Amino acid sequence: MALRLIDLTGNRDYQIAWQESENTLQYLQRLDQSDADFSFATVEFPGTGKFVTKFNGLQANSDNEFWKFSINGNESMAGVEQYQVKPNDKLEFSLTTFSL
Repeated sequence: MALRLIDLTGNRDYQIAWQESENTLQYLQRLDQSDADFSFATVEFPGTGKFVTKFNGLQANSDNEFWKFSINGNESMAGVEQYQVKPNDKLEFSLTTFSL
């Protein structure tokens, strides 16, 4: 099970063992507890759930950026609380710019 962060400075890969019945948020929490170089923050949107807003001190600018969540190369339609991770998943969060 692997996690990749993509931001302005490049890629950063992390890996910890898969655990059964774990969603993506729980996986990120476990990674945060086991790796001193990894951190993240979320914000709760009522009715929608939690969104990741920061990785390793890099905060997405809510005016024009977000952390896009992809699973095995495909943009996720589920949030971090909804997606149950699988043993060989490759999770990716990339800092993405948008315009209104």
